[in-house]
Amino acid sequence: MTLHNQTAPQQDTATAEHALTPLQLGMVYESALAGRPWVNLEQIVVHLDAEHVDADDLRAAWALVAARHAALRLSILWRKRVTPVQVLRDRIEVALTVEDWSTLTPRRREGMLAQFLEADREQGVDLESAPAWRVMLAHLGPQRSVMVWTVHHAMVDGRSMAIVLEEVFAALKGGALPPAPEAGFLEYARGLAAQDSAAAQEYFRDYLNGFDQPNPLADDSNDSGMTRKRQMERQLDARLTAALGLRAEAAGTTLATVVQAGWGMVVARWTGRATAVFGTTRAGRHIVPGTQRTVGCLINTLPMKVQISPPRGADDFLSGLRRDSLALRAHEHAALTDIRRWCGLPGTESLFDSMVMFEHASLNETMRALGPDWATRRVELHEEGALPLTLAAYGDAELLLMLEHDPAAVSEAKARAMLGHLAEVLASLAKAGTTTPLTHLTMLPRPEEAALLALARPKQRLPQVDPCVSLRFSDRVFDQPEADALKMVGRPERMNYSMLEARIGALGGRLVQAGAGPGQIVAICLPRGPDFVVAMLAVLRVGAAFLPLDPGYPEPVLRHMLSDSGAGLMLAQCGQDVPPGVRLMTPEPEPGATTARRPDLLPPDPDRLAYVIYTSGSTGVPKGVRVPMRALSAHASAIIAGFGLTPDDRVLQFASLSFDVSIEEIIPTLLAGAKVILRDAAMAGSVGLFLEEVARQGITVLNLPTAFWHVLVDEMARDGLHLPQAVRLVVVGGEQISPRALATWQRIAPRPRWLNGYGPTETTITCTLHEPGPLTAGEDIPIGRPTAHARAYVLAPDGSLAPTGAVGELWIGGPAVSDGYIGHADQTAEAFRPDRFHGEGRIYRTGDMARWRPDGALAFLGRRDRQVKLRGFRIDLRHVERVLEREPSVGRALAHVLGAGTPGARLVVWVAAANGQPLPEAQSLRAAVADHLPAHMLPAILPVASFPRTPGGKIDIAALPVPEVATSADMSTTDDPVTQKIAALMAQTLGLDGVGPEDDFHDLGGHSLLAVQLIGRIEAELGHRLGVADLHRRPTPRALARALSAAQSGPRYILPIQPKGSRPPLFGVHVLGRNEEHFRPLAEALGPDQPVFGLTVGLLAQDTPIGVQDTARAYATEIQRHFPQGPISLAAVSLASYVAYELAQQLIRAGREVRVIAMFDSAGPGGRSRLSGRARIGVHLRQLVRRGPSHLAGIVTNRWADVLYRSKKLRLRLQKRRGEAAPMTVDSFMVAAELAVQAYEVRPIHRPLTIFRAEENVFDSPESAQDGLGWAAVAASGFEVIDVPGDHLSILQPPNVAVLAHHLSALMENLPEG
Repeated sequence: MTLHNQTAPQQDTATAEHALTPLQLGMVYESALAGRPWVNLEQIVVHLDAEHVDADDLRAAWALVAARHAALRLSILWRKRVTPVQVLRDRIEVALTVEDWSTLTPRRREGMLAQFLEADREQGVDLESAPAWRVMLAHLGPQRSVMVWTVHHAMVDGRSMAIVLEEVFAALKGGALPPAPEAGFLEYARGLAAQDSAAAQEYFRDYLNGFDQPNPLADDSNDSGMTRKRQMERQLDARLTAALGLRAEAAGTTLATVVQAGWGMVVARWTGRATAVFGTTRAGRHIVPGTQRTVGCLINTLPMKVQISPPRGADDFLSGLRRDSLALRAHEHAALTDIRRWCGLPGTESLFDSMVMFEHASLNETMRALGPDWATRRVELHEEGALPLTLAAYGDAELLLMLEHDPAAVSEAKARAMLGHLAEVLASLAKAGTTTPLTHLTMLPRPEEAALLALARPKQRLPQVDPCVSLRFSDRVFDQPEADALKMVGRPERMNYSMLEARIGALGGRLVQAGAGPGQIVAICLPRGPDFVVAMLAVLRVGAAFLPLDPGYPEPVLRHMLSDSGAGLMLAQCGQDVPPGVRLMTPEPEPGATTARRPDLLPPDPDRLAYVIYTSGSTGVPKGVRVPMRALSAHASAIIAGFGLTPDDRVLQFASLSFDVSIEEIIPTLLAGAKVILRDAAMAGSVGLFLEEVARQGITVLNLPTAFWHVLVDEMARDGLHLPQAVRLVVVGGEQISPRALATWQRIAPRPRWLNGYGPTETTITCTLHEPGPLTAGEDIPIGRPTAHARAYVLAPDGSLAPTGAVGELWIGGPAVSDGYIGHADQTAEAFRPDRFHGEGRIYRTGDMARWRPDGALAFLGRRDRQVKLRGFRIDLRHVERVLEREPSVGRALAHVLGAGTPGARLVVWVAAANGQPLPEAQSLRAAVADHLPAHMLPAILPVASFPRTPGGKIDIAALPVPEVATSADMSTTDDPVTQKIAALMAQTLGLDGVGPEDDFHDLGGHSLLAVQLIGRIEAELGHRLGVADLHRRPTPRALARALSAAQSGPRYILPIQPKGSRPPLFGVHVLGRNEEHFRPLAEALGPDQPVFGLTVGLLAQDTPIGVQDTARAYATEIQRHFPQGPISLAAVSLASYVAYELAQQLIRAGREVRVIAMFDSAGPGGRSRLSGRARIGVHLRQLVRRGPSHLAGIVTNRWADVLYRSKKLRLRLQKRRGEAAPMTVDSFMVAAELAVQAYEVRPIHRPLTIFRAEENVFDSPESAQDGLGWAAVAASGFEVIDVPGDHLSILQPPNVAVLAHHLSALMENLPEG
């Protein structure tokens, strides 16, 4: 394997600068400017299996084609520029590398190619060089070779690749070339820039009306985007592909539209959105005439919208998408940044997280269609985009679907599931009739659908019991007449089941006399007490329905409920005001009244109305929910089973009697033969009194509102209080549970069973329960599985089942479902739908978002209306709350938008202290969460001692304090010159007259491309480079000025890895790996008391120090400034050891004590003594026996890496020889560092050296340890070699690093000072 030939890129002078197209600029932004050279890199691999290719002929062919197409002679200049530009070179020399792999086995050749492609992609291309592409030719045999063309996507699109390959191989064969294109790429770019965008602006404003947030496909939105993409594929068989083509033809559309429709359905269903918006690639070759064979990046990406709701038939759906696609053609010149601005989206808000690229054929099939010369050639295209998900579809005879995903944003399992769902929905579309509803077009494989339906069903089955609560209660009275049934706290009397039955019968008789019966609604407006329970059961006994009312409600509310429900009779205490038409009856008969006859038990009627209860409506007017007897009876059975109620239980009735939870506390308890304990008012006002009374009454079951339970947890933890021993079950519901509160509860009250309950009024109180195990940090508490009377479905907006793990809306089915709303037929029809999954009954739309977790529990994701829009940003209020609740000082957070829909709208979060903590301080709390929330989600924080409550126990937002409005002085112009300069540069970039110190760049219309300009201007004017991430985190002039000030005053090269601890610090020289990954395990192994810092040159730029002495001097200056006193230790790996060595020399000369100088498997200036000859062969053989083929693979990998490295070194030397300013990349920095080491004069050091040698470096000779791996000659004060397990880098990884850390810690601790 030898490097035969390489011609370094030569660049001709070029003075004319040309603007990039918007898409080119976006691609450069995503790759070069973001430090991701592998993004938007195209690798076209051509396997040549039956022809000889001469390297000189291939170079000449490429040169000829490059001369025909301007795009192949373009360079993009982007460093230290406000806006990148492209320049055209008159002449270029082809960068061709030739390899000889002919002596390798086929398997090793495959390995070599894979290694090359990986290294080639990591390297990227230098867009400023000419040409900005390269070619590698590897000979595999006399008639076999492989060619790799590496080029940035900003230079060529897919059709251009085919044109270039066609012409290169035609020239190689000496054949005639097709006619040159009528227009070159620069002509196209100028024509594109001249397009009028007025019509496009009007079109996209209308097309995307209402769109304000991309479909959230990424699992982790905080990912840095630095991970490499992965790819998977699915090929549909020829029969299904043909069926899809016929289906498209029948609907008057194309296969491309069908694929886009399928992807839109998958995205919408996975994200729980009625509308899916994704990117679609458009060819753009009709915009400028004569560009059909133009080479360049002519494509554009535009947003495509797919709506799966409201429901439509398949053909209507497909034909609508086809119309949209045709309409987009007239606007293919529109730039995404403009579209975002036209739609009023902030600059940081993307239009989509996924895109679809459809080609009528793969590149391989396109080339084969050119004729027989391509029959023995095979073409592969390797790409990598910037989005979390990119779908490429190729319309071959067997439709090929290739899905690229970012594993840091979208998990492998999710991506694979989505690809499978796409294949399934395409199969459904192929079989669909013209009017088949979208909801019937399944995308779930049968096993997944069956699993979801199994989750929807309860684990427990309802028992076969009488569907009438009154009959069931009579049976219970017959079974245990003397058992205690009812007790009011604070009163001495008790009521057994026989006594309760007598009271029910007496009141029932009076109700019949008053005209109550089936079809009637009787209001109960009584305070908490036995009379209320008697009234409830008496109303049910006579066949009427009860309406619970709180006597404390305002009179207008009571009047509305009575009037709206049609109640003609109200049970209340004497003196209660009643509106006209409503008759008042007291619980006790008037003196002297005749005794009414006890009513007979009515025959069971499951559909008879049992009760009406009012719930808040979206209009602010309460709506009455009609609950039938079948639902009430089924609920009682489900709760008895779910809570495990027995006659031995004593159940506290805590909830307000006007709320349906009170029914859950009373009816199931009595039907189970247990005892109801009615609390008094004092129990809700004092945790201490509450616990005392629970103990006194021997209560076994508590069903508490979330708000009270949170207070209970805080005070029990703070005051060391204990839950009474008799309590065996605690049920909490009504609002979301604080994970921190539950963790505290599990610590202080681990004995009783604890359940999280969930249930809307419309589904008969509690309908799901969750019993948690050990908590996972940062995770909300699930709501579990459906109770025995319910079914739970997570549905997409079109009514189809959402996949496992996907966000959807929670619908509840089963006997729990009520009969709907009184007097609101339209709202009932909207919220209650037939249960098509079960085949009978109805399901209720809760309005709550949920998803099925992997453990089979329902995750509650909050209300749909907790997704709010503020200044163009979509904000999840619960996410803001979660971030704040992770802070130790915060016990509960509540986020809200004050003044929503007005120019002064503000995001506010009220916070209450965690148990035992003082009230949080707003400014420090805001600073603590600033790194975890984007600028547009940073709220005004208002600490509160407690949350005020409504009569129903909910938080009363109207009673919470509001932040003060900023005064004019707060917004005055700052005197800080840096802030003023940045504000002026920001105004210049945005085209505004002026920008205030606290104005947000993104709120003012800034987007990614303008961000590039602003960063370039700041660097040019202020001499300091900011990153794109800095601008996202600190988008105001004042915040950016502070960031610059901190960067200039703080260390530039010192990076904290483990900054805390009392011991003298250890500095790791040249921190290697992402996130300092090579030194972090060592820091952890050394323990929390050992401070560890990294020394790194940071961002690579032209002023980055490279020479050994210069770099050491920069490091020493910072150490002296920020760590001026005390001993220090130094450690380094490989070539960085020379910098550490020189750094130690400089610090020693400055009078500093360098306690330890540790070299990690580093070869010294004397060279590392290695085995050779037979000894080396023997080691190879032993390794081959020990490791098998992987040893050979390792040899190949190392050899190839060496070839690439020598190639880079050669290129850098040639550039230096010609006086060119080489761009500072990671590769060039490493090469330059080695050259600097070679030029460094190593002088003896008068301080002992410690060399850690990797035991797995099996080629070290016996002499290597004796000469200190080559350091002996300069170690004037001696050296020590310590063998540690691992190889060159794995000595710093677990578990090996523990051994190294043990020795290093002992050295730093035991060496004497001075």
